[in-house]
Amino acid sequence: MKAKTRATILNPARLDYVHANDTCIQCHSQGRPHVNPIEGRYYDWPVGFHVGLELKDFWSLEEHTLGETTFTHFPDGTAHKNRMQGNDFVQSLMYTRGVTCFSCHDPHGSANAKMLVKTGQALCLDCHDAFPKTAKVKHQPVENGECLSCHNPHGSGFKKLLIKADGKLCYECHDDLQQSIAKAPFKHDPAANGECASCHAPHQSVEAKLLVKDRRQLCFDCHEEKDSFAWELAKPRRYRQPLVAFGVPQPGFWHPTF
Repeated sequence: MKAKTRATILNPARLDYVHANDTCIQCHSQGRPHVNPIEGRYYDWPVGFHVGLELKDFWSLEEHTLGETTFTHFPDGTAHKNRMQGNDFVQSLMYTRGVTCFSCHDPHGSANAKMLVKTGQALCLDCHDAFPKTAKVKHQPVENGECLSCHNPHGSGFKKLLIKADGKLCYECHDDLQQSIAKAPFKHDPAANGECASCHAPHQSVEAKLLVKDRRQLCFDCHEEKDSFAWELAKPRRYRQPLVAFGVPQPGFWHPTF
């Protein structure tokens, strides 16, 4: 091309997020052309596509049925074949909110592994800067900046881009707890069902043991008897209902003896 100007060169950085990501996904995905074979030959890339066009007009991503293990996918819908980052990414919330491949990766080169523009937690916290300064207890992977220990940044079949279902992921490290629960004759339902995040915050908390609330109020969220005066008295003061709800003639505050 003789006239290399803004008018003749399409820079993905100046395109909307769909067209920008199409630039990368044309290579980093598994699929097939809409018409195959083409003139008697089978192709494994989007024949006829170039930057600026709609990739979906030339290319269909490999289909998958949840629950099945195939040559290209795990049962949860994530890809296990090489060069399928695009298949995962288009399913993610980050994609639908306008994140592009080069929001995280430098397409030309980088001093960081995976051609990331920053290393470790620093990259994730550019967008996910939601950690309160008041947190007293931090989950060790968070403290160490190991976001990828729990999350798949491209896409996942599990909520929050987790790499495994809630309980199974926690037991990767807390296997001693898993064994203890398995042996226990009586089991707390959330623990038995692998619902760790019902009680524990996965990143950090102001409460001990990464609890999502004060330990007593947390229990009362499920084990509540709304008409029991004794049950109400067992709660921390800040969570109690007014005495008037139980017929005590001091509305709005509690007697000092309580």
